[in-house]
Amino acid sequence: MPIAGAYEVPPREHILAILCRTAGVEGLVRLRPWYFHDAIEATAGRHAPLQIAVQSAGDKSRESWMQNKVWFHDRMQRTVDGFVARHPTYRMLQIGTEEDPLLNGVEDLRGKTTLRQTAAVLSQSLCFVGTSGFLAHLARAVDCRSVIVYGGREHAWQSGYSCNENLETRMPCAPCWLWHDCDFDNQCMRDIAVQDVLNALERVLARHAEPLEVDQIFLAPSDEPEPESYPTTPGSRKIANLPPFCLG
Repeated sequence: MPIAGAYEVPPREHILAILCRTAGVEGLVRLRPWYFHDAIEATAGRHAPLQIAVQSAGDKSRESWMQNKVWFHDRMQRTVDGFVARHPTYRMLQIGTEEDPLLNGVEDLRGKTTLRQTAAVLSQSLCFVGTSGFLAHLARAVDCRSVIVYGGREHAWQSGYSCNENLETRMPCAPCWLWHDCDFDNQCMRDIAVQDVLNALERVLARHAEPLEVDQIFLAPSDEPEPESYPTTPGSRKIANLPPFCLG
């Protein structure tokens, strides 16, 4: 069931910066989460020499699910099919909750791993493919590059990481931070095609040997987290050629 509610106030800076400010953190801050496990635990997450982790959320995934964050299951399936057809030696691992709709042609790990085991799987994967949410942050915490389908509900400069391929749509109403309602029939998600995701996945794999870029911000006591307009995260890909909407 979807989470009850309508919207969140769009943040004017990265959510990790907001959390740090709230906690009284000052100075140079790396805008990334961290997760630590030992080598034995991490190695247990390897299911194949070449593995990709993927999540396909749906309307029954969890009580915290938001309609406007969800890409289409059939498009995720075509993404898996298209990638495996081109790279038959890779194994696709579907992680997430047991309520997530099952993809064909994957190793089904839905609901079968603990949080720590999921982190281990991500740490051994060459890429994570999914939408904005917990697993996207967990992937960054274990240094797994990702392809994140953002659409327009939120944008990567607010909650993502420039080391990833962030697929955004610049609708005039974006980023809206609405949970379920949409006056445009989720056009921001519809504008992101299967080929967009496949191209992004190829770009991630081409950069696998490179260190992940780390976003940083300096938090001074007098800083005001109110930019005049919305910036763009370096790792984001603009899908729709529409002007950004500014709340400022």
